[in-house]
Amino acid sequence: MNNIMTGTAETEIKLVKGMDLTGYVARTSASIGMHDKLKIKCIMFYDGSVKYAFVECDLLGLSGSFSGETAELVEKSTAIPANHVVIACTHTHSGPASIFLQNCGEVSSEWLENLKKRIVKCVNEAHGKLKPSLFSYKTCMCDIGVNRTVNEMEGAGKRRDEQVGVLTVRNTGNGEIDTIIVNYACHPVVLDSANLLYSGDYPYYVEEAFKKGSNRNSNVIFAQGCCGDIDAVERGGFEIAKKLGYRLYGSIIASNTNSLAESDFKSATITVRTFSVNIPLDHHLDEIHLLNLKTDYHNCLDNAEKSRDLFGIMSNKACIKWVDKMLSELKSGTLPGFIKVEVKVVKIGKLVMVMLPFEVFHEVGLKIKKHFGYENTMVVCYANGNFGYLPSVNLYYKSQYEVKWAYKYYGYPGPVCADAENIILNQLFL
Repeated sequence: MNNIMTGTAETEIKLVKGMDLTGYVARTSASIGMHDKLKIKCIMFYDGSVKYAFVECDLLGLSGSFSGETAELVEKSTAIPANHVVIACTHTHSGPASIFLQNCGEVSSEWLENLKKRIVKCVNEAHGKLKPSLFSYKTCMCDIGVNRTVNEMEGAGKRRDEQVGVLTVRNTGNGEIDTIIVNYACHPVVLDSANLLYSGDYPYYVEEAFKKGSNRNSNVIFAQGCCGDIDAVERGGFEIAKKLGYRLYGSIIASNTNSLAESDFKSATITVRTFSVNIPLDHHLDEIHLLNLKTDYHNCLDNAEKSRDLFGIMSNKACIKWVDKMLSELKSGTLPGFIKVEVKVVKIGKLVMVMLPFEVFHEVGLKIKKHFGYENTMVVCYANGNFGYLPSVNLYYKSQYEVKWAYKYYGYPGPVCADAENIILNQLFL
């Protein structure tokens, strides 16, 4: 086969007014409406022998078990191996609760089942549209992200991955662009906890900008990169989200040089490599320590209530529930010492797509790109699960929230170990 075949599809995520939003512990209300539609988007690749489905959802994240179960349903309905299905999330903090985060919104099991069916339907639709396609891949630079684990004296404005990867897929019949995949690393947190409307945040405006031009019929997929320590340079309302989204779009269209041309994908094949790895959790919890922590959190909660500190109130309530969960697991002997995750390396000709189920720090992403090639590598996070933060070794002990607090919201007894980056990379680079 001279050309890889692709099929593309999108469908809306079912959204109900009044569902809990997720991503911020300090939200005071459930959703009150919709600003922009959240979607499921899929592109299917087929080289005549191997099929691979890439799905992106406008959500904060999904569990590994949900992704695995959905991939198995895809296999039953399409014969695409479950191992060749990736379900990733853009990580918007203005979507419905879709994953366990302590006191950050209750997840509806009924809604999750509906989501599962919609994902399977979207993949089936893409599978049914397979046709010969032409590919090109380019990179450019954009500076809408800033490092949140260090200050300006330590180079917060420079310690980021500014690279944007853009895969363009054209129909060989009419030359029109069917799909555009944009890979960039920046947390979609322009909209803060005050926002109560469903929204894709700045990635929504990247899509809007593309569709205002000649790509109105294209499926624009935003694939989130290693943004674990990267926030947007500005935060606030929808006008800022639009400004940054259009700025990212402007960086893309200003670049006209492809690093992988159509000829680089001629007679290309697809390979999917999956490996499992156990990441130790760093904790030494015992009952006395947990009970002392609970007393401390109650005291902090009292002070927060007296000073009407909303974040203090909500975060300490979450921490108290975390202690209760840890005490229960300690008593039952189910306190985990590690998390088991799957990492995928997908190669489509010379293009490499590395799929990581974490909130990965940018330095890890840069090392992956250096290994496989800066001009031909996408690193996609929140893929087939969201198991919390994966800090880089270099920034591990500089991180405050990501290492010292976030694991409590994810329901773990501790953060991943300081050497987690190397554990992943040693397997990835084999």
